[in-house]
Amino acid sequence: MKKIYIIIALVLCGFAQIAEAQNLYRNYISSPNAVPRPTSAVSIMHSNGFVYYFQADDYGHLSATEIDPMSMMPTGNDTAFLFQNGHVHLNGCFENASGEFILFGYYYQYNNPYSYHRPAYILVKQSFSGCNAYYLSNVDWGEFTAGCSGYNQSGQEVFILKKDNGDLTATNAFNPNISYRISLAPIASNYYYYSDISWDVINGHFIATGSAQNSPTGHEDPFVHIFDLFTNFTVDTKAEYYVCDQLYNHANEFKSLHVQIDNDNLILYHDLRRFVNQGQYSQDIIWLTRIKYFWNVTTAMITESWYYHLPSSKLFAKDLLYDSFNERLNFLGYYNHCIYGLTQLLAQIDPYKLSTGIEIGQLGASFPGTGTCLDSLDTSIHILYNDLEMFNLALNVKNPCNPVLVAGVDNKKSILTETYDISQSRCDIPIWHEDKPANPNLIPCSLNIAYHPDTFQLTIANAIPENLTNIKLCDEPDACSHQYGGKTLQQFLTNGNIAARITMETSHQFVCEGFEGNIQYFLYDMAGKILQRGITQNGEQNMLKVSNGIYLLKAMDAKGIKVVRKTIVL
Repeated sequence: MKKIYIIIALVLCGFAQIAEAQNLYRNYISSPNAVPRPTSAVSIMHSNGFVYYFQADDYGHLSATEIDPMSMMPTGNDTAFLFQNGHVHLNGCFENASGEFILFGYYYQYNNPYSYHRPAYILVKQSFSGCNAYYLSNVDWGEFTAGCSGYNQSGQEVFILKKDNGDLTATNAFNPNISYRISLAPIASNYYYYSDISWDVINGHFIATGSAQNSPTGHEDPFVHIFDLFTNFTVDTKAEYYVCDQLYNHANEFKSLHVQIDNDNLILYHDLRRFVNQGQYSQDIIWLTRIKYFWNVTTAMITESWYYHLPSSKLFAKDLLYDSFNERLNFLGYYNHCIYGLTQLLAQIDPYKLSTGIEIGQLGASFPGTGTCLDSLDTSIHILYNDLEMFNLALNVKNPCNPVLVAGVDNKKSILTETYDISQSRCDIPIWHEDKPANPNLIPCSLNIAYHPDTFQLTIANAIPENLTNIKLCDEPDACSHQYGGKTLQQFLTNGNIAARITMETSHQFVCEGFEGNIQYFLYDMAGKILQRGITQNGEQNMLKVSNGIYLLKAMDAKGIKVVRKTIVL
């Protein structure tokens, strides 16, 4: 059994060095005339180098704010939109090939008593000069909970959005009227459910994961589905298989999220729950599995798989994000423990070393709610409740410390956290967990896919002014100092340690200068995924082996001197 209780552990180990990294909270307060009480908020790191923060309320307002990635203060480039006769709720966002923002969630017409929540996505132009919202008019209820931009086999951009009922909606990026619903039809009375979707920019396929009730093992096993789209939106399957295990298969929420961590490796999350005492839940479980060569069913193999048991509760997964700069997987969820309410969880782990254990923190320890509730498996830990509701994760690749941004609302005020290492945070507290190895196996399957037209309807928005101010809460001043010899980032930058540089000789060729010894370099896409890596020396020419696009290039030497620059490959 592995108990994680950071405060006690630090005392026992005589921890005396500067804290490695922490969690910074920032509240963003809107002006009275624009989004006064946001009910949802999401963030995204844009390819232009700025963080963008979107908020929505119950009165039809949607605000868009540009934020400096170093100071995390609004730049003044912001606006808001007012939807006619309705409002939107945000669950997440992504950037399309044109640099526009695609927000997704649901739309609700509050002036119509017969209206339902309908799955919706919102396209906001990069300059904030316009906004269009599209909702599915051929469904009675639902929301989009995941989405991505990719390409069909003819090279045309498409969006795929995952509905909460387990279906996918694929739509032409330039014409929402050309849209199809992709569903997994029941097979022999079994139920199959998509729960996540992404685009593999390296291999050029869509990746979908989900759950199958009563799979060949008789349990609710997760599955992986790799596919392409034809121009008519029919699916060209490349690989499909179950990830089956026999240890804990009692119940789940039909959630199987995933994140690609490099060209060959996929991390799969699956939620599990154990029944004891006539159907009562004894534990909720985070189950992580790393699958190598995931894109080919004949070569796919499980390299590592572990369970992380939490106390008696109900755990709901929200988002997964891989921080390739620090080789850290981030898991966002919320956790229903006692009768007092919910608490937000952020977990972090090295996805290449799942056996080393996971760090789980309760977000918002600085803002405890009413009532007391003890951890059922470690009564020295209090389960905290507050008004936090967090929605999505983003990686701030322009900050040299590469914090993970967690966006949401706090009692209908927007809040954004910058998380470096949850295990060292003084703003949050840990939670008990127990780690155990798993031994799943892969079983090929054949999914039964159905297609139906989906119909989008447009709702128009009007622009109104917006103004945000930033209030810091629980700001930990020595965050990230471990990366700069105990100095803060500001001290490091002002002490002349910035001579090292990356020089682009052509759009495909670069040299490093001013570093010491061997230099490691990494090329990332704008989502933080490693596309190329290598070792070089000062003055040595290096080629970027990628197609046209916008990327981040990082170089770092043995002394920890690090430079990150944005580059455009033409």
